[in-house]
Amino acid sequence: MSNVVLGPQQVGSVPSDVRWWTMEGRVAADSITAAIQAIVNNSHGRLAQLSDSAMLYDGNLFGGLHVYGSKRSYSTKPNTNSVQGLNLCSSMVETLTSRMLSNKPRAMFLTDGGNYKLQRRAQKLSEFVDGVMYENKAYHLGMSALRDASIFGSGLVKVFAENGRIKLERILPTELYVDPLEAMYGSPRQLHQIRNVDRMILCEMFPEFEAQIKTAQKATFNSITGMALVADMVTVRESWHLKSGPDATDGKHLITIEGTSLLEEDYDRDGFPFAILNYQEPLVGIFGKGLIERVQHIQKKLNLLEHIVYRSQRLAGTFKVWTKTGSRLVDSKLSNEIAQTIQSDEPPQYILPPIVQPELYSQIQQLKTDAYNQEGISQLASAGQKPAGLDSGEAIRTYDDISTDRTQSFGQAYEQFFLKLAMLIIETAKEISNGDDEGSLSVKSPNGKYLKTLNWNDVDLEADEFVMKAFPVSSLPKDPSGRLQTIQEFIQAGMLSVRSGQRLLDYPDLEAAESLQNAPEDYLHMILEQIIDDGDYTPPESYDDLQLAHSLALLYLKHGQTNGLEEEKIELLRRFIDQVVTLTTPPPAPAMPPAPGMNTPQANPAPPPVSNLIPNVPPQQPQGT
Repeated sequence: MSNVVLGPQQVGSVPSDVRWWTMEGRVAADSITAAIQAIVNNSHGRLAQLSDSAMLYDGNLFGGLHVYGSKRSYSTKPNTNSVQGLNLCSSMVETLTSRMLSNKPRAMFLTDGGNYKLQRRAQKLSEFVDGVMYENKAYHLGMSALRDASIFGSGLVKVFAENGRIKLERILPTELYVDPLEAMYGSPRQLHQIRNVDRMILCEMFPEFEAQIKTAQKATFNSITGMALVADMVTVRESWHLKSGPDATDGKHLITIEGTSLLEEDYDRDGFPFAILNYQEPLVGIFGKGLIERVQHIQKKLNLLEHIVYRSQRLAGTFKVWTKTGSRLVDSKLSNEIAQTIQSDEPPQYILPPIVQPELYSQIQQLKTDAYNQEGISQLASAGQKPAGLDSGEAIRTYDDISTDRTQSFGQAYEQFFLKLAMLIIETAKEISNGDDEGSLSVKSPNGKYLKTLNWNDVDLEADEFVMKAFPVSSLPKDPSGRLQTIQEFIQAGMLSVRSGQRLLDYPDLEAAESLQNAPEDYLHMILEQIIDDGDYTPPESYDDLQLAHSLALLYLKHGQTNGLEEEKIELLRRFIDQVVTLTTPPPAPAMPPAPGMNTPQANPAPPPVSNLIPNVPPQQPQGT
């Protein structure tokens, strides 16, 4: 047994065996505390670098950045730890983050030889994941992950279940602790997250442990600033241990506080619930090296030069007055008063000394250039400019492609980060819906200009039934002229219709008009998808775009026949097509009435009556003939 000091807290009687996943209750909680303390003792260099990077980005002290703080002794010298003038680190981070945000990766699920039903299920699964990311503002979290990766080396997002919903949350890299030896090859078996949580929120989450939570020691920062805290927080430790094999039972998930285990459950996943984006992939371990760590030596040189320039400007930044000894010149006469009279034996001389050596400015500019070149970031892009003479769409696209090549590896890591998020969303959805036949887990997914409700039971696929790929939401150039020229070339080559090209322009001032122009096609897609998904039939109407309806319905029909769509839905599509044909077929022209006197049937004249009582005498001839 040994006593372990954990920041300001004392933990007594901690077992020397830190295999916490084999323990329960207080023993497990104390063992986790001991394990984390051992990791912290071996992580002071990493924690100090994280604090340094945060200060170089923001310019403020971050001694309380993480729960256990940093043992770093900060110097007051101008060339260490802080920014005195130009914040090169912040400029480069913001430029890189803005550039990466132009790519919005989207996870797409594709079946490997699946029938039409599986293909539609995979499409819905993509929409379900889109809905969860839309609900949790995933692209905003992606921006935070990009910035954190550039500053700290790693950006992290946690995916978890809360009140029957899937949640995504930003995690600081200072909250995660992993044994360096165990994580050497990037595949640790245990991971710990440490976070301060409001005491009352924790009581609501675990009401059966309310007494232990209320008596737990108040969380404090091991801060070099000595700040006074008023929040009532409790330090919470969440720990995971992966299974040792497919049939092993040592996969565990625990949530503990000081001396108390709040939650103990089995853990069956093959990985941890975190998506990690690294700026530079680590040679060993799981945490990357950030942009700031890579250029901090240049920033510190800049700090020193900026300090020299600042002091030089203060010492020699104004004129000096030289007076001869014994001239009996009164200093108070040297003022800024108009028409001031100065009397002395010798006239004073105003001297303007050189303020700063020009070589200092040249060296500052060279250091800036070296930093941007090292990381492949354009100085013009950081200033929101493009090279002079770069006006045509083709030139802008070429320049944009060249600039992107330098950050391609980071861009690919960003896409893989979203794929990992998608996989974690699926795993969390399976856990929430495990044994739930009611299908209570549903999300609203953005589908064009409306939201579509999707139920998990309608989209669930097994892992061996799909493959997952990342696609950018838009790969067109960002500059309006480059975007317009690209779309024009596609239209001229016959690869896009004028109508589709207009949809790709995506100018904000065209949004309303674009929505109206696409409404007829969006409506037809909606009713045809209702046929193939649910068998719900909506007949075509005379004021639909019948020509478009006919061509789309034929595509849906042939695609369904090729991929094994149910026969009753095939018949509904045929019925839809037949009704479209009926609506587009003109009725037969009515018979035209004949013109008067033209081939009009005439009645035969009736013969004169014949009677035996009246003799038939020949008609008399008119007189005078």
